[in-house]
Amino acid sequence: MRIFFAGVGKQYEEAFVSLGVKNYLSSFENPKGTDLAARIAGRCQPGNAFLLDSGAFSAWNSGRMIDLREYISYAKDFVARNRHAIDHIYVVNLDVIPGEQGIKPTKKEVEEAARQGWDNMIQFEKAGLTPVHIFHQGEGFEWLELISARHRYIGISPNNDASIKSKFNWMKRVYSII
Repeated sequence: MRIFFAGVGKQYEEAFVSLGVKNYLSSFENPKGTDLAARIAGRCQPGNAFLLDSGAFSAWNSGRMIDLREYISYAKDFVARNRHAIDHIYVVNLDVIPGEQGIKPTKKEVEEAARQGWDNMIQFEKAGLTPVHIFHQGEGFEWLELISARHRYIGISPNNDASIKSKFNWMKRVYSII
């Protein structure tokens, strides 16, 4: 198991290095924080890893959109700049959050978001990157089967608004498939 640390501040850099924290998660939405986390990870070789997230949920929550081409360009540049200092760099696909904030999305909106996320993944692959695709609670399980047949790493995202019991039952089904 690999655990990623998120939320890196400059004031903690020396503490993270002295503790040997090697794995970091940061977002395209926070390029300064991402560069800082990459620098710290680079000081903790070998075996370090970095998970570059799109920040799609944060952007959606604030009413912003992420441009897929800009994110792909940033991700390719990030990988090129850091591939010698970070042993494993994973780039999270730009997933699509369905519906509007505060309104439960319809099944049709959820499936359309899943299809758009899949299309985004194809664009990453065409650009030479293998993204970590996210499977969300509420999407049809055929998406999980497609993702797991294509990629080694998958992000699993339970629904924030679901009950604990619902999340647990969903996770049991997810793990029975993967």
